Amino acid sequence: MLAVAAFVLGAAGARRLGFDVLLVAVVVAAVVGLQTVASVVEGERSRTSAVLAGVALLSLLAAGATRTPELALGCLLCAGLDRLQLRVWIREARAAASR
Repeated sequence: MLAVAAFVLGAAGARRLGFDVLLVAVVVAAVVGLQTVASVVEGERSRTSAVLAGVALLSLLAAGATRTPELALGCLLCAGLDRLQLRVWIREARAAASR
């Protein structure tokens, strides 16, 4: 959601405020990435989730480094793919447990 806010603010002409929101989004993405890696280590999620969290963080970093908030929308794609992958992983885990 912070990536969308940064994009909207940048498109509306409030580029400075959009950049500030983008910096907050980088910090939040780093924390979420660490939590995702911890979940992978504990066996609660697959490795793909950690890779997607890393790619999302990289898209936010690239957006901040180039001051191009449009690049931050790549993190939304990663979040969507992670949700889809998590649903598949949970379904497979349930099927394996019922055997």
